[in-house]
Amino acid sequence: MALCIIVDDHEDTREGYAEYLGACGWTALTAGSAEEFYVLVAASPPDAIVLDLQLPGMNGWEMARRIRADPHLHTIPIVAVSGHVLPSDRAEAKRAGCDAFLAKPCDPAVIASEVRRLLRKSARPDTVDGT
Repeated sequence: MALCIIVDDHEDTREGYAEYLGACGWTALTAGSAEEFYVLVAASPPDAIVLDLQLPGMNGWEMARRIRADPHLHTIPIVAVSGHVLPSDRAEAKRAGCDAFLAKPCDPAVIASEVRRLLRKSARPDTVDGT
């Protein structure tokens, strides 16, 4: 089963996304911070990451930069989700290494669609439907 890690500091949001992605066939793990994310990644690198950009401590932009700089994680697709929706925020997310940007509030079906699209483009097309 494909693995997606959802990083968001709002528990209801990350649990809602995880429930929907689970129904789509993925294993979905959640983290409320960068620290929690890195604990999960140490145990099992994901096939995709859904990343809120506004996080306590290390923000999502910095997390994306670090993920792209990590030789073990740099190819994992990142879907940024954020309430920061100015063109400059989107551009900064792209410069940080995010592959897609979705404005909050975001329908979980749209997130699932973006994850599928990015996995089709990646070297791991077998993960598209979570299998």
